[in-house]
Amino acid sequence: MIKIKELTKEYKDWKGIVKVRAVDDLSLDLEKGEILAFLGPNGAGKTTVIKMICGLLLPDKGSITINGYDVFKRTDKALKGIGVVLEGSRNIHWRLTTRENLEYFGNLKGVSGKILKDRICYLLSFFSLSDKRNTLTKDLSRGMQQKLVIAISLIGEPEVLLLDEPTTGLDVHTTILIKERLKTLSRDKRKTIFLSTHQMEIAQDISDRVAIINQGRLAILEKTRDLNKELERVFLEATNEIPPSL
Repeated sequence: MIKIKELTKEYKDWKGIVKVRAVDDLSLDLEKGEILAFLGPNGAGKTTVIKMICGLLLPDKGSITINGYDVFKRTDKALKGIGVVLEGSRNIHWRLTTRENLEYFGNLKGVSGKILKDRICYLLSFFSLSDKRNTLTKDLSRGMQQKLVIAISLIGEPEVLLLDEPTTGLDVHTTILIKERLKTLSRDKRKTIFLSTHQMEIAQDISDRVAIINQGRLAILEKTRDLNKELERVFLEATNEIPPSL
């Protein structure tokens, strides 16, 4: 579904001198229905990669295709089937209700009539927001706002979801619900999910594979179960080396 090849993004000063290489020769593929956890510390390049995938930033080198379409040559075709949640962005209108936000963004996606009405009812139920359908978004809790943002990203029935730190700052209950819903979307709806996070436990709980980026370069790409086994081995070896307390 997503193919990233030799992707590079540099930030230069006014003299044209490279100050930061945010993404450095990154190559990565995602299969249909897969959840890929994209891990790395703050500043590792995760958000830059996501912004390039959804066409908001142009790379200095490399290519990205979604469902066979080049993001920068066939932008309309490539981006038609994606939903995006960017960290820290104003993804909702605060003076609209929960339902009105879904209606508004549904119309922007070309969805209307009974299809839109049914889809709104489904998403409100799916994210446990039905009792907040007529509440102004500004009056929702942080967790409810984030659930609404993800629901909006799904209103156009995208095949691919790009989620940038979707659980940061959320309470435990909301985090658990979002993780469960993402697993359902992957398993039952065959959505391809590219999930950036700096929280290893999120990756361990829901992803099929883990890609770890550090200083713009891909450091690790493994199946989650294999990575978990390796981490368990390292932990046990480290524990066995600790001398018993006196």
